[in-house]
This record gives sequence, structure tokens and C-alpha cells, in this order.
Amino acid sequence: MNLATSTITSRLQQEYSRLFLVAGRDGDCLINELGLVRALVVEVTVPMGWKALSKVWYGVQTDFGLPAPAIAVSGTDAIQLWFSMANDIDSTTAERFFTALKLRYLPGIAPSQLRLFPMREAPSVPREKHTELVPADRHSTGHWSAFISADLAAIFDIEPWLDMPPNMDQQADILSKLQSIKPDQLSTVLAALDSKTEREVEETAGPSADMGSTLWVMRRKTRRVTRLVSIDPIHTD
Repeated sequence: MNLATSTITSRLQQEYSRLFLVAGRDGDCLINELGLVRALVVEVTVPMGWKALSKVWYGVQTDFGLPAPAIAVSGTDAIQLWFSMANDIDSTTAERFFTALKLRYLPGIAPSQLRLFPMREAPSVPREKHTELVPADRHSTGHWSAFISADLAAIFDIEPWLDMPPNMDQQADILSKLQSIKPDQLSTVLAALDSKTEREVEETAGPSADMGSTLWVMRRKTRRVTRLVSIDPIHTD
């Protein structure tokens, strides 16, 4: 997925590079041949779109102090949140981040309404794929995807698209206000995930839990300590 084939202008491309792109064999892209990414996209289909994602958008800022993710309409059937990572991360770390968000903010969303990028379409597929670039002409619908401001998100919950191309400088302006999630911030979110999971296991087990359950929790705590020591996202030169 190379930006050379997109409608993105030079100023918008600069913001894309700052926030979302990794270096690949054929140029900057959303996901490279090693499966490394900086953009993590959470997508919920209408009519739940912003009703669900607003909890994520506000929650990550108030609960963890994370930078606000970009908000986008898909041009088809969904609202998206685009999270920017300061450094390249692998698919395993991306999956853990998504799991943290789902457990905390999206527990009631049906799998059919939720899409997470990068994603693997099937176990037999050798690598993940990413979402489409925004903004773009969605030829299948005749509509456009676009980044939007938070105060406008609710009005797109029924029709998550633009009928005309967005102003590219305004798209760049929206992205220019955003910041990336730093490694220590990412570690905090992932640690909260592990803590929540352990509490749920312990509460479910109760006083009559067998030794196998107790050992499972102990092993998970040991893995958590190991991960917290070595969680630094992958750096690429």
C-alpha cells in the first residue's frame, strides 16, 4: 500500500509520515514486509459507530493520558479510530493493544461489527493486511472516506462518508494536531490489560479454585513481569 497511488497531497503526506507510516521495501506504507506498523485502526460499523468508539476516544485520554486518536469515516459502513505509535511495533503487540481496548471499552460489541487493522484474514494467510488509506474515493460506494473532528463525529453515525472529496489541507490540519503514543504509554495500557485479566481469572476461580487454576494465574503473572521488562516496541533505523 504505497502512497504514490493515493490522492494524498504533499502536506498531508508529511502528516501521514509523521503519524502512521513505516519504511518498506517499496517506500513508506501502513504495513511493511516484516509486518511492522505504526497505525492501529479500530473500526465499528454503523449504527453503533461513534456511539461505541466515543467511549474509546474519551476513555484512552482520561484513563491513560494517551494522545487522542484520529477519527475517520470509512466511506462505506463504519467509523474508525486511528492510533499512532511513536515507534514501529509488531503484530503481537498490536493484538495485545486491541485486546486491551476491547476488554475495557468495547465488551458488548459483536465481532461482526468490529474490525481491527492490521488483521489476518485467515490462519492460512501468511501476513496481516491493513486498512485502506484515508481520505480516498471508495469506488464501490461512490463516497469518500475522510478524517473528521470529534465534534462532527456523531452526525456520521448513519452515513459514515462524504459525498465529495474533502479539502486536503483541512485533512492535514486535523492530523497536525495529533501526537503519537510513546513506548512508556503503550506499556501502561498493556500492563492494565494483564492486571484486568488476572483479576477476572481470580474472581472467577473463587476460594474453591483447584491447583491448576492457581498455577495458571501464577504463570501469567510471571509472564507479565517478563513482558514489562522487555516490552519496548521494535525500533527500525
